[in-house]
Amino acid sequence: MVFLVFGLMLVWILFFLQKSWQFYEKLAVIIWGIIVLFIVVFLSYNYSLYQPFVINDTGMTPVYGEGDLVFCQINRGSARRYSKGDVVTFRDPDDKGKIIVRKIVATSGDRVEINGEQLLINGQIVRKVQANELIAPITLMKGQYFVLTEKEENIFDSKIFGPITSEDIYTKVMFKINWL
Repeated sequence: MVFLVFGLMLVWILFFLQKSWQFYEKLAVIIWGIIVLFIVVFLSYNYSLYQPFVINDTGMTPVYGEGDLVFCQINRGSARRYSKGDVVTFRDPDDKGKIIVRKIVATSGDRVEINGEQLLINGQIVRKVQANELIAPITLMKGQYFVLTEKEENIFDSKIFGPITSEDIYTKVMFKINWL
């Protein structure tokens, strides 16, 4: 709004100082360009597609360590589709004030089972895991995801709290900023 008032004042002042209409046409284009740029910057700040996020746990080490800065794609409305391998942020099921980061290893329709130290998805061994108990086979319903950490250890993930839904997921991690 300040730019708009400033621009109008500038046009008014220059109107009395100059007599050339070509000058005013060029000035009008510049001022409209500034106004449009201001609106785009304002909207992109308030309705941004990416949001910075600082990782606050060690569950995704070594890929994402505690204190790493990542940019996440905010998912609104019906754009909530995720694939195996996507790293997502979501609210901790036990502490809704905390946001955690995990990797999706199974999606809707997949059959997940933990047998001993092996994670099986659709009957195929995917990776070694450490769980306190066996998890009976479950088939993920539409919009459900099974998430794990990068570590084998028994860290807070779907082995403990079960599958999450697409409504639970806040953002999808897109890229990490490497510090010096």
